[in-house]
Amino acid sequence: MIKMIQSLIASRDYKRVLAELKPQLSQLRKDIDLVTSLQSLDGIVKYFIVLAPWSEEKINSVLIRAHDSALLAAQPDIQVQTLKQLLSIFDDAKGTDYGMNRTRRDESVSAHSIYLGGINGLFTKTVFFWKNRQCDKKGGWGKGSPAMEMMNAYDIVSLQAQEYVNRNVLQLKKALDTLCHEA
Repeated sequence: MIKMIQSLIASRDYKRVLAELKPQLSQLRKDIDLVTSLQSLDGIVKYFIVLAPWSEEKINSVLIRAHDSALLAAQPDIQVQTLKQLLSIFDDAKGTDYGMNRTRRDESVSAHSIYLGGINGLFTKTVFFWKNRQCDKKGGWGKGSPAMEMMNAYDIVSLQAQEYVNRNVLQLKKALDTLCHEA
């Protein structure tokens, strides 16, 4: 894949770039379907594992060139916007020092490098930490909604993960379907 990516970096023809990437984009579409079938904390880890290769600079630069080429060729807004959206999703998924995905360049994505929390008074901790809190006491959330009294910290971060994955997977599927149809 790297050789293909390198040859595409020099290309100014976004349609050729998308046509060459179509098999990989189609596979990404299949892989992302698996993410939603997993339990929420496993799902968010799998989400970042699936997107990790697409966040790498070499692949990202191909898509940036395709986006720029589409802009220069005055392509319909839908194609340009879809490429821009896809780049944004990949950029959001890459490892950073303070984001959900804190995987370093030389590491593999794991439950130890994905962070959740920072909501409802919960500290930001790894997925690995939260998975070990599944049996914690339910309730005690004060003036929250009645539904919150039936939840523990594990349940709350599970919802956080599920909402994040569902929102991003929906956007990703739409973008991939549009690009795969166009290519």
